[in-house]
Amino acid sequence: ARRCSSERHPAHCRTLPKAPRQGWLAMAGQPKRKAKPMLTLIPEEERAINYRYTIVLVGEVAQEFAQQAADSEMAEAYRPKSVKPKPAVVETVQEGEVTGESKQQPAQDDDGHRGQEVDKFVIFCPTGANAKELARLRLHPCVGFSDSLPLSTDTAIAKNIVVAFLFWQVQEGDTDAAENTIREWYSRMAEINHTPASCRPYTVILAFEADDDHEDKLNAFVKGQSGNVEKPFLIGDSSADSIVEALQDLAQATIERQKTMMTRVSNIGLDGTKTAPKSKGCSLL
Repeated sequence: ARRCSSERHPAHCRTLPKAPRQGWLAMAGQPKRKAKPMLTLIPEEERAINYRYTIVLVGEVAQEFAQQAADSEMAEAYRPKSVKPKPAVVETVQEGEVTGESKQQPAQDDDGHRGQEVDKFVIFCPTGANAKELARLRLHPCVGFSDSLPLSTDTAIAKNIVVAFLFWQVQEGDTDAAENTIREWYSRMAEINHTPASCRPYTVILAFEADDDHEDKLNAFVKGQSGNVEKPFLIGDSSADSIVEALQDLAQATIERQKTMMTRVSNIGLDGTKTAPKSKGCSLL
């Protein structure tokens, strides 16, 4: 397993060592860490949901990535029993009548089908102290150029949108595949940069099993984005469990980022100047 040095990667840019599916924490010589709560599919009425995010997954493998997250063992175990597929409606058609299917416009059918495909990727992430809080993650795959990023010019909506560039299922040593994956991100960044600065989403890279050459290319991409993309989140295993844990880490990072931004805003006065911190004790005049 490769080690991620602090000089090469910042604190939040960490590499998980490669390990068998039973879990990298079980490696010899590694102290066992307290098990992290996994993503679950839990009805909203059962536990309070304090955070709701749309995670936009960008890449040719985005659909498969979202499917693996939704079909993970933990997610299936907590899937709401009340959620069932809607039965198909069969209508009796008499001569001269038009069926309901033919009455619908193709564009509406496409939009409705796409909405159903996205809505099925709704999962819940335990967060906070003792995992008593929940974050609702709506995974939105953007596979090809025909899929536009669901950006918004409403700041209240935009702050809850996260764009995740997927570097997943890229073979080690395959330079061409790495470059092709990254090349697509530039057009997506053009979409993001076209929105007002205050409405640009939190943008990250989820990189799975990236080798040294891949890391260099990823960091070069980030460097060229003028701080609009975070340093890559490096994950050493591409398994379904690692996908789930990466999404949970992303949710927690988003929460912490929002808290930091709120603190900064609270320290700025209405006139744009920084407010003086409140006194915590007596002072001599």
